[in-house]
Amino acid sequence: MRLRASLLVCLCIFGNSAVADSWSSPPVVSLTSTNGEWSAEVIPSKTYYNKKAEDFAKVVLKRDAYTKEYQLLNPWAPSRSFLLNDGRLFTLDNWGGLGGGDNVAALYDNSGKVLWKRSLEELVDIDNRIGAMWTTSSIWWKKRPLEWQLDEAEAVFTLTLHNENKLKITLADGSSRTVEVHDLNDAPQRLLDRGMADLRSNKFETAEQHLKRAIELSPTLLEAYRGLARLYKQEARHSDAVAAFADIRETFKDYSQRHNLANLYCDLGEAYHALEDFEAEEAILRDAIELDTEYSYPVLQLAENLEAQNQTDAIAPLFDEFFETHSGQKFSILWITKDIGDYYANKNQHEAAIHWYLKVANREGLNKTLLYLSLAKSYEALGQTEDAIATYQRLIADEKAAGKGNYYIKQADKHIVRLSNGDSD
Repeated sequence: MRLRASLLVCLCIFGNSAVADSWSSPPVVSLTSTNGEWSAEVIPSKTYYNKKAEDFAKVVLKRDAYTKEYQLLNPWAPSRSFLLNDGRLFTLDNWGGLGGGDNVAALYDNSGKVLWKRSLEELVDIDNRIGAMWTTSSIWWKKRPLEWQLDEAEAVFTLTLHNENKLKITLADGSSRTVEVHDLNDAPQRLLDRGMADLRSNKFETAEQHLKRAIELSPTLLEAYRGLARLYKQEARHSDAVAAFADIRETFKDYSQRHNLANLYCDLGEAYHALEDFEAEEAILRDAIELDTEYSYPVLQLAENLEAQNQTDAIAPLFDEFFETHSGQKFSILWITKDIGDYYANKNQHEAAIHWYLKVANREGLNKTLLYLSLAKSYEALGQTEDAIATYQRLIADEKAAGKGNYYIKQADKHIVRLSNGDSD
């Protein structure tokens, strides 16, 4: 699997179900006002898990001999910051938690006083919040990458929303209004963004129109194909998916982003599976594995395919070969092993799951927190309470040794108390 960085969160490109992703630590950001009179450094805090305001991110603001340091409302850092010509600071969102809290937008004067702050609900009307992508950490309400315009003469900040409509924020008082954009100028990325927003809002007809038009204009816009795949799956139009993607091998033969293409092949595999065309599914999944040999998902999907074909004896060798191929890779092997263990755990085959978790449980230099959680649950499912408690204790020791936040430590402590009291989960 792809490497996870410092803060585990969840991110899904196509919907509200979530898969693991990461936030790297925020950088120090240097700002200069347009007129060149003011400068500032936005300095992040040390950790995402701050609870005390005095530990939050801070700003060092300068103009000639004037220097002012003040705290921000952001526990870790703002997502974006803008320094105005009069020394005011405008911030958007919280790093590691987009769309959350009461400071999704905030304005500070040049003494550090908070002039106003707004939540997402206060900034954006419900019709333009619906269809934004949700994850466990964030609401992805803005277009990515951020598209913005600052008009200091009119004191208005304009940004593009996730659905290609515009949001105008009046800096004087934090009031806002949305502006509908009807003409997307046949720009493929804008059509894709609108189509995905419509899809997440269950507006399937317009979503399909926008996604197909994006593909027509940009035949290798892979994300549009993936959006169509999700649409066809939600509407159980599996034959339409097979027909629409019949030529993807040829269309994407020179495509360089092999990991993303492997995901599209897996989407097509799901359609074949739903149609019980298991031979075609197996072929496309093996192609997906060739595209990204470190990626667990097509391997796990192939295991499901082999089970559907009553070839269960072929699953263990498939996993063994996958593991051995990557056993020397320090980080990816952790996630490969955990994914295979989870495959068995989800089928209540906990002895097999434990066998896989233990393959890397004693390797040094790995963040095994999530692996320990899965291992402990499998021990508990088999009634091996002492082993489950010992695994939670290892988790706590590793977290403390790494100087991590106390979220997983608290969770593990609760499980230890519960198991010690003889309670089930």
